[in-house]
Amino acid sequence: MDIYFEPMDRFQIEKNVDDFICSRIAAKIENHSSTPDYELIPELSSIFTVDDVADYLKINKKAVYALIHSGKLPYFKPDGKQFRITKRDLISFIERGIEEQERERQQGNLDKYKTLFKGR
Repeated sequence: MDIYFEPMDRFQIEKNVDDFICSRIAAKIENHSSTPDYELIPELSSIFTVDDVADYLKINKKAVYALIHSGKLPYFKPDGKQFRITKRDLISFIERGIEEQERERQQGNLDKYKTLFKGR
Protein backbone atom coordinates (compact mmCIF):
# COMPACT_ATOMS: atom_id res chain seq x y z
CA MET A 1 0.00 0.00 0.00
CA ASP A 2 1.60 3.23 -1.15
CA ILE A 3 0.51 6.49 0.41
CA TYR A 4 2.03 9.81 -0.59
CA PHE A 5 3.05 12.04 2.33
CA GLU A 6 3.84 15.71 1.97
CA PRO A 7 7.31 16.47 3.37
CA MET A 8 6.95 18.08 6.80
CA ASP A 9 8.59 18.04 10.21
CA ARG A 10 7.21 16.47 13.39
CA PHE A 11 5.77 19.78 14.59
CA GLN A 12 3.76 20.18 11.37
CA ILE A 13 2.52 16.59 11.56
CA GLU A 14 1.39 17.01 15.19
CA LYS A 15 -0.31 20.31 14.34
CA ASN A 16 -2.15 18.72 11.40
CA VAL A 17 -3.32 15.80 13.56
CA ASP A 18 -4.40 18.21 16.33
CA ASP A 19 -6.28 20.34 13.78
CA PHE A 20 -7.99 17.18 12.54
CA ILE A 21 -9.05 16.27 16.08
CA CYS A 22 -10.39 19.80 16.66
CA SER A 23 -12.34 19.73 13.40
CA ARG A 24 -13.94 16.42 14.44
CA ILE A 25 -14.96 17.90 17.78
CA ALA A 26 -16.34 21.05 16.11
CA ALA A 27 -18.33 18.93 13.65
CA LYS A 28 -19.81 16.86 16.47
CA ILE A 29 -20.78 19.96 18.42
CA GLU A 30 -22.26 21.61 15.32
CA ASN A 31 -24.21 18.53 14.25
CA HIS A 32 -25.35 17.50 17.73
CA SER A 33 -25.69 20.62 19.79
CA SER A 34 -27.50 18.58 22.43
CA THR A 35 -24.68 16.00 22.69
CA PRO A 36 -23.52 15.77 26.30
CA ASP A 37 -19.89 16.76 26.88
CA TYR A 38 -18.97 13.29 28.11
CA GLU A 39 -19.73 11.88 24.65
CA LEU A 40 -17.08 14.16 23.14
CA ILE A 41 -14.33 12.96 25.47
CA PRO A 42 -13.15 10.11 23.15
CA GLU A 43 -12.39 12.73 20.50
CA LEU A 44 -10.06 14.45 22.97
CA SER A 45 -8.20 11.31 23.97
CA SER A 46 -5.88 11.18 20.93
CA ILE A 47 -6.98 7.65 20.15
CA PHE A 48 -8.25 7.06 16.64
CA THR A 49 -10.61 4.55 15.10
CA VAL A 50 -9.99 2.99 11.69
CA ASP A 51 -12.54 5.46 10.27
CA ASP A 52 -10.64 8.39 11.81
CA VAL A 53 -7.32 7.24 10.34
CA ALA A 54 -8.92 6.65 6.93
CA ASP A 55 -10.44 10.14 6.98
CA TYR A 56 -7.19 11.76 8.08
CA LEU A 57 -4.99 9.96 5.53
CA LYS A 58 -7.69 10.29 2.85
CA ILE A 59 -7.66 6.56 2.10
CA ASN A 60 -10.38 3.93 2.45
CA LYS A 61 -10.89 1.72 5.49
CA LYS A 62 -9.65 -1.37 3.65
CA ALA A 63 -6.32 0.37 3.10
CA VAL A 64 -6.07 1.14 6.83
CA TYR A 65 -6.81 -2.50 7.68
CA ALA A 66 -4.12 -3.55 5.16
CA LEU A 67 -1.61 -1.25 6.88
CA ILE A 68 -2.58 -2.71 10.28
CA HIS A 69 -2.34 -6.33 9.14
CA SER A 70 0.99 -5.72 7.38
CA GLY A 71 2.44 -4.41 10.65
CA LYS A 72 3.12 -0.94 9.25
CA LEU A 73 0.54 0.77 11.46
CA PRO A 74 0.63 -0.17 15.17
CA TYR A 75 -2.70 -0.69 16.91
CA PHE A 76 -4.37 -2.07 19.99
CA LYS A 77 -7.77 -3.60 20.67
CA PRO A 78 -9.23 -2.30 23.93
CA ASP A 79 -12.26 -4.59 23.70
CA GLY A 80 -10.49 -7.41 21.88
CA LYS A 81 -12.37 -6.61 18.66
CA GLN A 82 -12.11 -3.04 17.44
CA PHE A 83 -8.81 -1.56 16.29
CA ARG A 84 -7.55 1.67 17.85
CA ILE A 85 -4.51 3.71 16.85
CA THR A 86 -2.83 6.20 19.16
CA LYS A 87 -1.92 9.69 18.04
CA ARG A 88 1.75 8.91 18.73
CA ASP A 89 1.66 5.81 16.50
CA LEU A 90 -0.14 7.69 13.71
CA ILE A 91 2.44 10.49 13.80
CA SER A 92 5.31 7.95 13.80
CA PHE A 93 3.73 6.15 10.84
CA ILE A 94 3.51 9.42 8.90
CA GLU A 95 7.10 10.34 9.77
CA ARG A 96 8.35 6.93 8.59
CA GLY A 97 6.39 7.38 5.36
CA ILE A 98 7.98 10.77 4.73
CA GLU A 99 11.46 9.38 5.47
CA GLU A 100 10.92 6.37 3.16
CA GLN A 101 9.69 8.61 0.35
CA GLU A 102 12.72 10.86 0.75
CA ARG A 103 15.08 7.85 0.63
CA GLU A 104 13.29 6.50 -2.44
CA ARG A 105 13.48 9.91 -4.10
CA GLN A 106 17.20 10.18 -3.35
CA GLN A 107 17.79 6.61 -4.54
CA GLY A 108 15.82 7.35 -7.70
CA ASN A 109 17.96 10.41 -8.35
CA LEU A 110 21.11 8.35 -7.75
CA ASP A 111 19.86 5.62 -10.12
CA LYS A 112 19.14 8.24 -12.81
CA TYR A 113 22.63 9.66 -12.30
CA LYS A 114 24.20 6.21 -12.61
CA THR A 115 22.19 5.54 -15.78
CA LEU A 116 23.28 8.82 -17.34
CA PHE A 117 26.96 8.15 -16.73
CA LYS A 118 26.94 4.35 -17.15
CA GLY A 119 28.41 4.32 -20.63
CA ARG A 120 31.14 6.89 -20.00
